[in-house]
Amino acid sequence: ERLEQEPENYPGWVMLARSYKAMRRYDPAVQAYEKAMPLVQQEPQLLADFADLLAMQAGGKLEGRPGQLIGQALTLDPKHMQSLWLAGTAAFNRKDFGQAAAYWQRGLDQLDPASEDAKMLVGIIAEAKQKQGIAKQAAATAVSGRVELAAAVKDQAAAGDTVFVLAKEDGNPMPLAVIRARVADLPMSFRLDDTDALNAERGLSSVKQVLVEARVSKGGGAMPQPGDLKGQTGPVKPGAKGLTLRIDTVVP
Repeated sequence: ERLEQEPENYPGWVMLARSYKAMRRYDPAVQAYEKAMPLVQQEPQLLADFADLLAMQAGGKLEGRPGQLIGQALTLDPKHMQSLWLAGTAAFNRKDFGQAAAYWQRGLDQLDPASEDAKMLVGIIAEAKQKQGIAKQAAATAVSGRVELAAAVKDQAAAGDTVFVLAKEDGNPMPLAVIRARVADLPMSFRLDDTDALNAERGLSSVKQVLVEARVSKGGGAMPQPGDLKGQTGPVKPGAKGLTLRIDTVVP
């Protein structure tokens, strides 16, 4: 109430935003950060904090405005640690593994090699480089297309419900590769390849045909449950492009 009477008290709005974020009240936290933008856009740490909040509000996604804020932070301070971490995570999530490793290496270069943070970064940089190598080999066997939710079942899906997009061998219920999204992200493009494999030795490139499925999990679990919504296409050969996955069936 006091801040409503002091609209230019930007540090106060930041304090309120952080309080709301700690309480997991993301919508009012975002509104408070917006009130503080004249200050936020000058401070790399505040830009990174706001980007992190927007990602939390969006279920962990850093695309769009969070990415723009991270870019602003790194323009102001190319060595800002949290922004480098977030930028690397965003690149990793979009499968730009080389760029992810580069961002994280810039962070690692600032740390004591003996620190726990440095050891963690060494591990995830190695993982990114490994996935970069896999991705180059996996490009020919990736399957891609679009996922959409049919109008007939739209009322049965909440925006925050988890969506699994997966590829599996015909006759084998265990997925070869899986990615996650939310109903709020639909319709969306998807791409599955060996970097999404549950078992590094058994990816899309190890089979001749796959079934591709999209499922809205009402309980958030990986295993299908009655009441989940799904759509499926296939079998198709690894490397198939332009697939349409229409979620239009209720799991009995």
